[in-house]
Order: sequence, then C-alpha cells, then structure tokens
Amino acid sequence: MEEKKNKKEEFGLRDVFRTFAGIGQIGLTIAASTFVGIMIGYYLDKWTFGGKIFTVIFFILGLASGIWNAYKMFSKMIKEQLKDEDKRTKR
Repeated sequence: MEEKKNKKEEFGLRDVFRTFAGIGQIGLTIAASTFVGIMIGYYLDKWTFGGKIFTVIFFILGLASGIWNAYKMFSKMIKEQLKDEDKRTKR
C-alpha cells in the first residue's frame, strides 16, 4: 500500500517539473521569435533607410509566429499529459 502512494507522489512531482519546463519553453519560444523578428526588421530599416516600418512589421510577424508556435507546443503538451494520465488510470 505504501509503495503505491510513493509512486503516485512520484508521478505528481514529475508532472509538476514537466509543466514548469513546458512553460519555460513556451516563454523562450515567444521571446526568441519576437527578438529575431525585431532584429530582421531593424537591419532591413538600417539597410533601406526606411525609418521604423520594417521593425514594426517584423516585430508583429515575430510575435505572431511565437504565439502560434507556443500554441502548437501547448496543445502537444496537453495531449501528452492526457495520454499519460489515461495510461496511469488503466493500470
């Protein structure tokens, strides 16, 4: 009986760490793609003497790309957690 309780606690702790890792990965994905978009826009503005228009455009594109990728990662994480939970309940 005691061994079952320890295994349940172990799975709970693993899920917590997996969730924190996923949140960090999602945050880094949004930040990195936004940063890349800003850098592309900045260098295009510098190259074309276009003011700040390319920076704004690529900032928006980078942010949208980051949010889209974060959404896909989050959906995949949720599916994996539900699959793991189903496996545990079937045991």
